[in-house]
Amino acid sequence: MPVKARVAPVVVVDPWVGWYAGGNIGYSWGRTNTETDVRPFGQDNLNGFGTFAFPGGASFTSSNVNGVIGGGQIGYVGRIAPNWLGGIEADIQWSGQKGSARGGFSGNTTTCTNGDCSFASAHDITARLNWFGTFRARGGFESNGLWVYGTAGLAYGKVSVSGNNTLLLHDNSFSPPELVASLFTPFNYSQLKVGWTAGLAIEGLIGNGPWRWKVEYLHIDLGTINGGAFGGLPTILVNTTRFTDEIVRAGFNYKFDSDRPVAANMAVKAPPPALLGWTGWYVGVNAGYIDSVGRTNTDAAFFFTNSRGAGDAGNLANTATNQFNNRSGGFLGGTQAGYNYQFSPSFVAGWEADIQGSTLRQNLAVTSTANDGRVFNSSWVTTTTVSNRLDYLGTVRGRIGVTPTPNLLLYATGGLAYGGVRSSTQINFNNTDPVAIPGSTSGSFSDTRFGWTAGGGLEWMLSSNWTAKLEYLYYDLGSANYATGGYAVDLSPTSFAGLGIASVATSTTTRFNGNIARVGLNYKFGGGPVIANY
Repeated sequence: MPVKARVAPVVVVDPWVGWYAGGNIGYSWGRTNTETDVRPFGQDNLNGFGTFAFPGGASFTSSNVNGVIGGGQIGYVGRIAPNWLGGIEADIQWSGQKGSARGGFSGNTTTCTNGDCSFASAHDITARLNWFGTFRARGGFESNGLWVYGTAGLAYGKVSVSGNNTLLLHDNSFSPPELVASLFTPFNYSQLKVGWTAGLAIEGLIGNGPWRWKVEYLHIDLGTINGGAFGGLPTILVNTTRFTDEIVRAGFNYKFDSDRPVAANMAVKAPPPALLGWTGWYVGVNAGYIDSVGRTNTDAAFFFTNSRGAGDAGNLANTATNQFNNRSGGFLGGTQAGYNYQFSPSFVAGWEADIQGSTLRQNLAVTSTANDGRVFNSSWVTTTTVSNRLDYLGTVRGRIGVTPTPNLLLYATGGLAYGGVRSSTQINFNNTDPVAIPGSTSGSFSDTRFGWTAGGGLEWMLSSNWTAKLEYLYYDLGSANYATGGYAVDLSPTSFAGLGIASVATSTTTRFNGNIARVGLNYKFGGGPVIANY
């Protein structure tokens, strides 16, 4: 009696488990906060002038350190449970991140030979992230060739800070004031810092081969970078009190051969006999996070009717001139509609229009002080408050992308952006001498602004009619400039007749731009499978 030979069991190899290596490229938004402290000093026979005593001062400067990044990674992935993966990854990145900012202060001093002198200190700071790397754990849920995971671990990188401090000393007994000395102090420091990182990402299989794609977001905090003391006359102390980074990058991984079989209790699905088509109209909803990274500047021009009041007019203008770099964030939510056309098995193009409400608000305030000119033996104290808001934001964009798997669309997008923006400024002028009457001025701006947007995303087909998406957009609605009025003070009280009037005219310039990260859900009309050709 013939005996049928035993059929060897089919071993299904796990497409995820094993060692891998790959590359990545992306963009990073960094931020530094640097404190510059110019130490006081006294000097006799300064450039033939005589005695000049500088009282010292400090300022705090923030700058955006943005740029392209790219590098490589290596790691290992293991299967923890039928639908759960975990692993480790190490990467090293080149960074083109660089940012510059200017800070400073000014004032008057009577501790000099003629009893009436002034000073102005300005420091230009450039910060760079030369390179960085991370060593992280990864863990998350995997289904149908798509892995959504969280990641966290160690971060390290080299941060460099350089710049120059310029201190100008003036003799106010001349009209205009005469320059006594220009003192330049350069500074330069760098440090290899170790900090922490955490983020979220999505990774997917490309067909049945060893290649995988991924899109990843990381937050990095490298902490404080110690500078030190520089120069002699004057001595300045410079320290970067914080360096943080927000990273978005895309990459590819190649998994090395592995004979690790699928776990015995893990369900293995046969390939679907049909592909779900992307062509058709759709509508949906979205929600996410929006931030603002634009700068706001308040400017002032000064006027005077008598040269003896020039010092007070100049100090009024100095205290009303400010630069704000503060970031802010809020919630964004709305709806979208669009059309996709799948013009080949691997490529999809279309367009999308959306409209969202926004809770993005930005409230900025600073108080500036300057010793007044030659009239009052006191100080000008000016408080500037700026409020910016984005009430709604919409876009009309083209989309084009590839389908690395039949049910996953990886796309780039760009087009028109528009939004309802508002800005208002209030400036309050005060002097510690009761002879000067306090005053205030204000202005506001409201408009629908038009600009541009660009970004990218991932969209996953859940069924023939439903899709879910994860999307990033950068938007720029341009800058707005508006007048914020003026302030005038009479420098001629009864006992000082003929000193005239000092006045300032003020304005505000603000830029509306930032980043959006959001999720969405779409319903596609029609639906139905597209039969694949095998």
